[in-house]
Amino acid sequence: LSSSGEIKASLAIQVAIAKKSGYNIVMADDIEKCEAGNLMKLINALIESGVQAFVFGHNLNAAMFPTNANVINLA
Repeated sequence: LSSSGEIKASLAIQVAIAKKSGYNIVMADDIEKCEAGNLMKLINALIESGVQAFVFGHNLNAAMFPTNANVINLA
């Protein structure tokens, strides 16, 4: 799988486990490896899933995230 594919597959598994376990929390790192279009699809899917997601990446523009996403810039 590509880096983007690995991230999507990992998050799909994490969401399934999070929902089944009741913990409802997932974490994604190196999210900047996703292309911009795929990144937005991934973020929207995480929001729609209803889990709390911690998403980490380098040099991400907070303006590209939906307004209902809490973005903290640690730079």
